[in-house]
Amino acid sequence: MVEISHLVVNGCSFTYGQGLNNPQLDAWPALLAKKLNVPVVNLSSLGSGCDGIYRRTIEYFYKNLDNGSKPFYIISWSAATRREEFLHIVDGKEHNDYSNLHVFRPSTNLERELLTQFTEHTERALEKRKYNYWINILNLLQNHNVSYFMNDAMPCDFSMKDYLENEHTKIYNLCVNDKYKLLDNRELLNDNCWLPCGHINKQGNKILADYMYSEFMKIYTDYKIIHTNYLKLKDFPVDKINWTANRWK
Repeated sequence: MVEISHLVVNGCSFTYGQGLNNPQLDAWPALLAKKLNVPVVNLSSLGSGCDGIYRRTIEYFYKNLDNGSKPFYIISWSAATRREEFLHIVDGKEHNDYSNLHVFRPSTNLERELLTQFTEHTERALEKRKYNYWINILNLLQNHNVSYFMNDAMPCDFSMKDYLENEHTKIYNLCVNDKYKLLDNRELLNDNCWLPCGHINKQGNKILADYMYSEFMKIYTDYKIIHTNYLKLKDFPVDKINWTANRWK
């Protein structure tokens, strides 16, 4: 039997529910939490890359570790080409916070500079780093006997998968063949599940929640809800810049 006190999810805008009028009600983390009858802590950040997802998961995990709670984690990995850096100055303005950097959609001088240095070798290195993060979180949860699911919200193309299978074989295969890996978003959703902005609509979020609940019930056939203290999102700011607008806290 698995015990659950709360659901912890982490990812990018697809996990946050960007594009929905009420993500805290209609995004898949909220719908799944309602099905499981547990509260949800959504650590997602808009535009987040995998290093941000990794950092927030590690920080939340250890801050929450000693209160006796039983979190169930779902980590939805983002694009390998996105980056996170802690910056003091961004284009001449004081920042003092973590910034999500989009190499292929540059809007700052730093992003434009990163793009000029981007090569095929860079992309391969970033994809390998993504799976290094993935395997580390997988091992963290397994070693602490914490229940989880993982999937990939923004997977690489087939040529990159071939490279990873050949050059990063052990780590890549442990991640993608893990018993607790869910199907990726694009494998589940049809053309009617997307908003014009490229995010998932209400129908798509419902499909994801229904699928995750079905998979949960297949694997964790007998679960027990426990009521205990746990680290709430209001006590764990995802980032300073977007905190006032965060709909999940």
